[in-house]
Amino acid sequence: MEHAMRKAWIALLCLLLAPAFAHGVPTPRYHYFDSAGVPIRYLDVGQGDPVLLLHGNGGSLQDWVRIGFVRNLSRNFRVIAADARGNGESGKPHDARDYGRQLSLDVLRLMDHLGIAKADVVGYSMGAQTAAHLMVIAPARMAAVVLGGAPGRYYWTAKNIREVDRHAAQRQRDCVSRGMLNALRPVGAPPLSDAAFKRRQAACFANREMDRFALAALSRGQATQMMTRAQACAVRVPTLGVVGQLDAYLPYFRQLEGCRRNMKLVVIPRAYHASAFRSPEFLAVTRAFLLRHRFPVSR
Repeated sequence: MEHAMRKAWIALLCLLLAPAFAHGVPTPRYHYFDSAGVPIRYLDVGQGDPVLLLHGNGGSLQDWVRIGFVRNLSRNFRVIAADARGNGESGKPHDARDYGRQLSLDVLRLMDHLGIAKADVVGYSMGAQTAAHLMVIAPARMAAVVLGGAPGRYYWTAKNIREVDRHAAQRQRDCVSRGMLNALRPVGAPPLSDAAFKRRQAACFANREMDRFALAALSRGQATQMMTRAQACAVRVPTLGVVGQLDAYLPYFRQLEGCRRNMKLVVIPRAYHASAFRSPEFLAVTRAFLLRHRFPVSR
């Protein structure tokens, strides 16, 4: 009986670990480091040029694991994915001053913690806003950047700041913001129904990783990642923009592409904000772009 149970446990363990070890990819292990007093969770897997993955608002590094980015890219690169402060298993301060620019500085602090002088960065949505900001404040540390689903806050005005203040109030009250959810729906789609909103609200309240006061502070702090159009257009870091055809951010990507010679834009047909992230095209074009922009790093 004991031998049979041991065999069963071994079989179960092999089944659970098989995907992680496929193609020589090691099992991700999670670490923490202190970023100016805020604990940040990250994983570090694979070898080669370092690639940092920055997730979207209200998400976590597990988003990259689920869609296959970590497993796929770690065949050729050293992949580092982190939970942004206020999200996932990282620290969740409630002061808006601890967000915005601090999200960008967390990335630089993580690179310093790991002894990485220069890296590729792949961001989606909020993560792309951070990546775009990094190209302005620390371009020498960015080898190549993928902006998925968001082009950087170069177009923001006082109106945008008022909008995120409203979103913050909604998140603090309801855990999710109806305004944010509607803004990310496919262009031309009807607003989110009351029933769908209540489901999203219930899921947020039930998720132990969601802290509505931290999420509200995160929204309020976004303005400190703003940049001017001139700053965004002056960036010389090789850039790939990836956006869904039905994403409201598409016009802003078009504008950025028009003023940046070093930027390539890929529009995913029939995709909107969330579906473009999950699409095989996003992974395929990102992988091809990073392989074309290999750079020498000291190991």
